[in-house]
Amino acid sequence: MHIQRVEQSNAHFTINSLVYTPDASRDRGLTVLMGHGFSVSKHHLDGLASYLCYFGYEVVNVDFPGHKMGGSRGSLDHPVQLIESLKLARRCTKRDNIVLLGHSMGAAAAVGAATEMDEAIGLVALGMGANPAARFEDKIVTSTLEWGALYVEDLDGKDFLTRIKSELLPHMKNVTVPSLVIGGTKDYIIPAQEVKKLAEMAQGPRTVKLLDCTHSDLPDVAKKDIRQWLEQTYSID
Repeated sequence: MHIQRVEQSNAHFTINSLVYTPDASRDRGLTVLMGHGFSVSKHHLDGLASYLCYFGYEVVNVDFPGHKMGGSRGSLDHPVQLIESLKLARRCTKRDNIVLLGHSMGAAAAVGAATEMDEAIGLVALGMGANPAARFEDKIVTSTLEWGALYVEDLDGKDFLTRIKSELLPHMKNVTVPSLVIGGTKDYIIPAQEVKKLAEMAQGPRTVKLLDCTHSDLPDVAKKDIRQWLEQTYSID
């Protein structure tokens, strides 16, 4: 395995990504392009990225702009910029077969990008539902969003996630590639029923799983399920 830091820039921001390259003997010829959640950085998905790379998948792990713990530069002002970030990071690989994967906010970004990237052949959405605002009346959830917003430059978390609901998640209705949607039964931010509703919106083959874990633990707990789905859906000839 080899890990390299790569930067790609446009007129608005610079995206810092880690590219995980598998050993040639294990290489399955498929790239997983992944994006993190609202209050964290690409480091939150490092365990999942390393795991998938070990089993033969090239991984591009993206830092979204505006996140203080990340390596990217620029601000995050609009949900569409999440899609632009994934498109920019896509330049890190020369491969044409890409599975988009995201956790929480990153899952919404992956949903949005799945219908705009011709190279996208699959979608994995972790910890995201059809209505991410479903529990905004819960004080624990709103406090979590307020805390998370401290790690993003000048952004209202509650407002931004509400805009994600109206501007990114409706793209799921146009997703025709195979999709894997996974939620956590102990996730107090995204209810399990909203995870199911998101999966039901997709037009292509879809798999839904609910795992016994919290919102933040989902990427690590779901590692084996994601790998098995990739192997079953995209077999090597």
